[in-house]
Amino acid sequence: MKPSTNRSAAWSLCISSIVLVVIAGVLRVASGTPLVSDWGTVYNTIAFVPVSFAFPIVGALIAVRRPGNLVGWLILLTGLANSMSGFATEYGLYLIGRGQLGSVGGLFVWFGYWSWVLYIAPIGVFLVLLFPDGKLPSHRWRPVMWAGVLSMTLASLGEALYPGPLAAPPNDVVNPFGVEDAGPLFAILDFGSLLLPICFVAAGASMFVRWRRSRGVERQQLKWFVYAAALLAAVFAAEMAIVFASGDTGKGTVQRILEDLVTLGLAAPAIAAGIAILRYRLYDIDIIINRTLVYGSLTVVLAFVYVIGVVGIGGLLREVTGQRSNNLVVAASTLAVAALFRPARSYIQGLIDRYFYRRKYDAVRTLDGFSARMRDEVALDALIDDLLGTVQETVQPRHVSMWLVT
Repeated sequence: MKPSTNRSAAWSLCISSIVLVVIAGVLRVASGTPLVSDWGTVYNTIAFVPVSFAFPIVGALIAVRRPGNLVGWLILLTGLANSMSGFATEYGLYLIGRGQLGSVGGLFVWFGYWSWVLYIAPIGVFLVLLFPDGKLPSHRWRPVMWAGVLSMTLASLGEALYPGPLAAPPNDVVNPFGVEDAGPLFAILDFGSLLLPICFVAAGASMFVRWRRSRGVERQQLKWFVYAAALLAAVFAAEMAIVFASGDTGKGTVQRILEDLVTLGLAAPAIAAGIAILRYRLYDIDIIINRTLVYGSLTVVLAFVYVIGVVGIGGLLREVTGQRSNNLVVAASTLAVAALFRPARSYIQGLIDRYFYRRKYDAVRTLDGFSARMRDEVALDALIDDLLGTVQETVQPRHVSMWLVT
């Protein structure tokens, strides 16, 4: 494909995706449906806006600047599928709400109901398998690729052909293509739904294999993608933990905020892939990971101290004094957290450098030791030997020597 044709195709698909998202939002407002939904604090069309924009834009940038890399086109087409799904759902509900073209509206809602597979499966299977160079780690992973295609096809057909009301508001929209009394057929289609998460795990295993073989730039690229996936997984795990802890008591504010973060986090793999493949500030990922580990751990520690102070000590004082509220305990806990911030951050930074960034930690210790010895060293030959040894230990060059002008 010519560069000009490649560029035109990529940006045309990108603009089409964004236009569909904008139209879907307008239709949502025009239909008069409340923006609040069962997932998150706002309706998922709004929460999905960054996702719906990130995939087509990042995909187009990669497709234009790295046309030989299939990852760009995969991200771009995934974004288009997501936009088409959202548009179909909103347009169908708009038609049904106006009482016009009910059967046509049902067709659009039907497409939006099952087409989620077309953008979830490519992210979880194909993007992970092909990142970062657009090629499989080896030909041995082709069965996983074809298993992903099979599972996506069967899962899509299963969602599209199940009879009964569609799981989208309004619930009285009956599946126009639902098949009744097709037990053997649905047994096969259900196999696709079971196979899909297995393909997710297998694709993750391929990322582990690629990680072990990677060096240099490829290792940095994988760090970006793994970091984004880990953040998304951590937020989702926190949301699930709150679900199991709360039971049937209903959703609280924290859970709904975490649900919004999960939705927004779906854009993270695409953004990370764009940064990695286009190599924009590629090596900043080490700093980002370090800061995440430090401040994430620091947040947990300080939150634990605050909770112990307010709940533990406050509860004990309530038992003793009989007072339900004690502002002094809250103030003392807040001051304790503020006082612990700097020393706790320094201590956690040292632990993380020691266990996760050992080379940096050893280099700093070596330089500190050299500085201390240099203050007392008077023999030039000993100083030169010490300096060469320090450079060798910290920088690890192939050859090191010193030339003195006399």
